[in-house]
Amino acid sequence: MNRVLENEKIILKMESDLTVNIVRNLVEKAKQYIECDDFELVELDISNVKFVDSIGISFIIGLYKSAKNLNKKFKITGSNEDIYKLFCLMKLDSVFEIECA
Repeated sequence: MNRVLENEKIILKMESDLTVNIVRNLVEKAKQYIECDDFELVELDISNVKFVDSIGISFIIGLYKSAKNLNKKFKITGSNEDIYKLFCLMKLDSVFEIECA
């Protein structure tokens, strides 16, 4: 995961699929990024993500909750069509903004 600060947002760019083996190494790092920087929007760029398992969904929801608790907005960008459909099926599109690639 790479971090880019741009204007009043932080972009967390995922470099691989969001699965149990990957997510366990990202949780603390992502929360530290969200908590320590001064910005208004957390943007999760998943343009390089092809697959998200249930742990990956939990990770995304956790990021959203962390951002919300700090009064920051949350948005996902770069979603492929299959992942977008999964988010819609889970009604996450009504919780936070999701942009397709």
